[in-house]
Amino acid sequence: MFDIGRELVGELENTIQEIYDFSKMPLESNLTLSECKDYWDQQFNDYFDQNLDDVLVIDGSEMNGIQNLLGGREVVDTGNDRELSKEEKIDKQEKELASVESGEKQFDKKNTHETGNYGEMKTDQYLREKAYERISKDMVTDIDETGHQGLDGVYYNPEGKPQYIIVDSKYGSAQLNLETKDGKQMSDNWIDNRLDKAVGKEKADEIRMEKLTNPDNVGSYVSHVDAEGNVKLDKLDGDANVIEKDVNI
Repeated sequence: MFDIGRELVGELENTIQEIYDFSKMPLESNLTLSECKDYWDQQFNDYFDQNLDDVLVIDGSEMNGIQNLLGGREVVDTGNDRELSKEEKIDKQEKELASVESGEKQFDKKNTHETGNYGEMKTDQYLREKAYERISKDMVTDIDETGHQGLDGVYYNPEGKPQYIIVDSKYGSAQLNLETKDGKQMSDNWIDNRLDKAVGKEKADEIRMEKLTNPDNVGSYVSHVDAEGNVKLDKLDGDANVIEKDVNI
């Protein structure tokens, strides 16, 4: 199987077009144009069957009309230049957690970067099991992944109580930051200044409106993840003070 970069797409299109241009030229005086085209179609198919294992692979999503020229031949995107789908990210995260927890992949529990990533992934997994969908960006899928700033996770479940959950994940004995330029971490002001980046302006405004009209439908929590991977949620008030421990969502 060949991996053809996007820089070769134009050249490939030209080659394919040349083959079809030849199909317009009679090969023998007793062949019709239609028969010539059928002949070149077969030559084209035989070439790809023998040389490309019947599959054309192109980096990225810019096919530039090649799929049409291929007449239905399967075209596979290698995914090197594309964003993973939500389902692919979840699958990757689940496999990473399984690898870490089985000991197949090393996990340094003294490394705050790795423990932070592990905590976020376990919180994602825990809330998925509670039928909450992660709607915030920057899902962590690798224990070694570069950390990100801002909200750890925003989740939604139309049947949930509350429907929207905003969470900061802490591993082990880690605690919320009491002093930031926007006030205490996970306070209403701190969350509001990071909500647009986490979910986009439109969704952030929906959450703000829901909090104004139905305050019980939006909740903020701190997630505590222990060394065994157990997750417990503490509910917070607008000042990021714990008002209920070990909440059952």
